[in-house]
Amino acid sequence: MTTSSLPPSEPQQPTGAPGPGAFGSRQQQQQQQQNRPREPKRVRNGVRLDIEEIPPGTTERSAAWIRLFSAEVEPHIIEQGMEYARKGQTISLTLVPGHVRARIQGTHTRPYSVELAFPLMSDDVWNRLISVLAEQSRLIAQILSGRLPSRVDRLVQTFGTPLMPERIDQIERSCTCREVRVFPTSAPAPPDRPAPICKHMIAVALLVAQELERNPLVACTLRGMEGAHLVERLRLHRSTALTGARVESVPPLDPPEAHEAVEPLEAHLEDFWALSDEIDTLANQPERPAVAHTLLRRLGPSPMSNQSKFPIAGLLATCYDLVTEHILEMQQEAMGAEEEEEGEEGEVE
Repeated sequence: MTTSSLPPSEPQQPTGAPGPGAFGSRQQQQQQQQNRPREPKRVRNGVRLDIEEIPPGTTERSAAWIRLFSAEVEPHIIEQGMEYARKGQTISLTLVPGHVRARIQGTHTRPYSVELAFPLMSDDVWNRLISVLAEQSRLIAQILSGRLPSRVDRLVQTFGTPLMPERIDQIERSCTCREVRVFPTSAPAPPDRPAPICKHMIAVALLVAQELERNPLVACTLRGMEGAHLVERLRLHRSTALTGARVESVPPLDPPEAHEAVEPLEAHLEDFWALSDEIDTLANQPERPAVAHTLLRRLGPSPMSNQSKFPIAGLLATCYDLVTEHILEMQQEAMGAEEEEEGEEGEVE
């Protein structure tokens, strides 16, 4: 009996199983997918860097601020931070005395927290600065209008401290991303190694530069005193110096026994809404506000500006100006009418 030997058959691949080179190809695909840059998750109504409206770095102060963060950072990190700022990946940006806090949405589900802490200027420096500024009418007028001349920076420098930080290691900064955890001022980076600044910090730095462009008094907030508080103290110091009166607090009310006996309400039901003769003694002299649009300045940018391009702040400012002008015109007309009446009475006599 003749038997024929058949060549051993090749093992059959299970249906749907990868071929000999398929597994390695899938590994390569996974590796390529991991190496591919991931897009950050979108943020609705985020704080956006408006390059067209206010390019950061157009003033000496904001330009120095940007150089402070970008001096030792690789170009691709700056580009990524710029892209985050332009796309509006910043969920919130808060500037309080001595601190900048931001939440930035990246590629992960949980946003990153960025914080910048600044050394505060001492009360002695602030008091000396306010005393000197209050004696210079031109400077105080510029500050009351929301500007901060470069002379203020030079003046603060004479007190032994700069208004804006001059070195990056003077700023305590942190981010919850993997690239940077905590980088305190007490542990500066060695001179031969770039400071660990991530793209999230760059995005925040650009947004702060934009705030410095829009409201220069933010520089004072970073060093410990809000711009509105500085304006109030300058006005107080100026009025005290001119009048010699102290107006830090409202005078206390007189004790009840110092007033005359008050008649019961039931005795004046018929003439309750009638004007008293003392109404003419009330001071009612409308004046133009020393600082234009103070309330709008304190409130800051409108949250509606992130949703639409409607200039709500500008519209309100125009309304306030028109109302002010109308009231002042009414006052002038009333004063003119009183003068005419006095003149007619004099002619009759």
